[in-house]
Amino acid sequence: MDVIKIAICDDEETAVALHEKIVKTCLQAQGIGCEITTYTQSRNLLCDITDDGFFYDLILLDIEMPGISGMEIPRKIQGFLPNIRIIFVTSHTEYAIDAFELSIFRYVPKNNLEAKLTAAVTDAAKLIELEAGQEYTIRTASRMEKIPYKDIFYIRREGKNASIVSSAGASKVRKSLRQVFEELNAPEFIFIDRGYIVNIVHIMKISDIRSVDLTTILGNLLDNALEAAETAPDELRFLDLTIRRINAMLIIKVENGYGNAPVENGGELETTKKDKSAHGWGLKSVQTAADRCDGTITTDHKDGVFRSVVTLSFQPVKTE
Repeated sequence: MDVIKIAICDDEETAVALHEKIVKTCLQAQGIGCEITTYTQSRNLLCDITDDGFFYDLILLDIEMPGISGMEIPRKIQGFLPNIRIIFVTSHTEYAIDAFELSIFRYVPKNNLEAKLTAAVTDAAKLIELEAGQEYTIRTASRMEKIPYKDIFYIRREGKNASIVSSAGASKVRKSLRQVFEELNAPEFIFIDRGYIVNIVHIMKISDIRSVDLTTILGNLLDNALEAAETAPDELRFLDLTIRRINAMLIIKVENGYGNAPVENGGELETTKKDKSAHGWGLKSVQTAADRCDGTITTDHKDGVFRSVVTLSFQPVKTE
């Protein structure tokens, strides 16, 4: 990464200047570039982030400040900077427990400032640099958002946008799925036919299920769902994918709207395409893959919504 973007906020100007000096000195010693913005009013910091889309990798905060306290800032900016690192720099040690409950990166008491702050900033900067490059960056005229690869569950097509679904929620970028896939350029992401990119790590890291089986299941279910959703009226033109682990069971659920009612023959779904010899193998392939994992596939449809649910049994992968 080029530089680490840092904000320093304290209602005392002398404290801000001292913190800035310590940060610059320690990062310069590590050969790490930084861009620092200082604040003496917490409301200005909050407005820059929530209203104007300012991006920071690291924030140094005093706790007791007039107006909006340092304890309030992390909660208010969580939705805007979900991966922000925050260091509390304060003489109020009674807030230490609350600070850690907010998932604060480090708590630095002012009575041992230079040594503690140097160590905290150095550790935070090294962690930020380590993760740099393993993030997908969304840039618009008003904001910049970085989404770590490890937090991305899947990416789906929504009209002319790609919607990136991560642990922090959904973020849209006006690009095609193919363009996003090429920008990711990482082996953990698999392009599933026309409408989804899936981070296979989130599935493989909890199970011994083969990637080829997961690709078969997801590819066929999503391909069928996308094709059906394209025939649905506007109010039912949707597709939802849910992947969830329950104990030693992996649940994959796909729901979509449809326009043409499914055709059943002898209790089994039948392809509506003319060449039945070349089509209709999707769900059979899913069933075969599920069987290898001692799993099941069930489908139902009602009121214009089709639902497929696959359950797969697995042995959890052991982690040290």
